[in-house]
Amino acid sequence: MKKVILPLLVASLAIVSCGNNETSETVKVEQTTTPEETTETKVTVTSEVPNFSTPEAQQFAKEYTAFVDEMIAASKAGDAAKVQELTGRMQEWSTKATEVAAKMTAEDAKLWAEYASKLQERLLAK
Repeated sequence: MKKVILPLLVASLAIVSCGNNETSETVKVEQTTTPEETTETKVTVTSEVPNFSTPEAQQFAKEYTAFVDEMIAASKAGDAAKVQELTGRMQEWSTKATEVAAKMTAEDAKLWAEYASKLQERLLAK
């Protein structure tokens, strides 16, 4: 199910293909297991966020990257409850993406499409 839903999420957020490879910020999400679990696992995922021309697009990209990183970390840690919770928020992200995309410049739309494609690859690779 995750293999179908996660790519659909990223694909729904892609606006156009092609773009620029510039990156500026790193977003880190760390997740560790609880003490009650038999083995401890620490997952750290880092993604480079491209530079967008508007603060709104930049902020959306950072927040969405953190969401994707959190989804990947939860999946790698085997936290089914967290994955389900995050999957439930996909519609919210799709709505935000549509709103932000309507305000993006053509260059930002291209950059976002390429970046969203990279995020999708990361989701599939987990």
